[in-house]
Amino acid sequence: MDYRFVYPGSDGGFFGLRKAKAHEPHVPPAVNVRDQVAELERLVGGPIPLSLRAFFELVGEVNFNGDHPTLAPRESDFTPDPLMVCNVEDALAMVDSYERDEDEPAAIEFAPDALHKANVSGGGPYSIAVPQAAADGHVDDEPNDVTFVEYLRIAILGWGGLPGWKDANIAPPSEIERLSENLVQF
Repeated sequence: MDYRFVYPGSDGGFFGLRKAKAHEPHVPPAVNVRDQVAELERLVGGPIPLSLRAFFELVGEVNFNGDHPTLAPRESDFTPDPLMVCNVEDALAMVDSYERDEDEPAAIEFAPDALHKANVSGGGPYSIAVPQAAADGHVDDEPNDVTFVEYLRIAILGWGGLPGWKDANIAPPSEIERLSENLVQF
């Protein structure tokens, strides 16, 4: 489909001379991922939801941020909100550097909000409060008010990894249906 996996705002510069910063849409987990998850739980003072742990251990990292004339148009009134979930290394770095009030729970900020993904100032990142001994954690600041697994279902199964199309004021392009068909339900 000629979708370019690039970071927003990485094109252009003076006279368009700067090259777009490309990235891999999927990075598998590190060999020592279980040790990293254990360190993350130590830092947050308890367990993380099982769904997030499983994502870190089995999937790793996903970043569908990119550029495409119809799927992720640069000049548009909406943002496609591409699926992004950081890896456990990024979660560790965030939690380790996070200074918080003792009365405020920690949070794993796993993705920027839809506007930040489009290189526009926006709201708070999609996050899950921790520690949390639960099968599935609620995602804070995500527009659908859902748990992590339901967020993944909406993003992947419903919208081919671009759930911002759900609230678009225009009809989604035909590629969305192609990206969503024949996927295994979870």
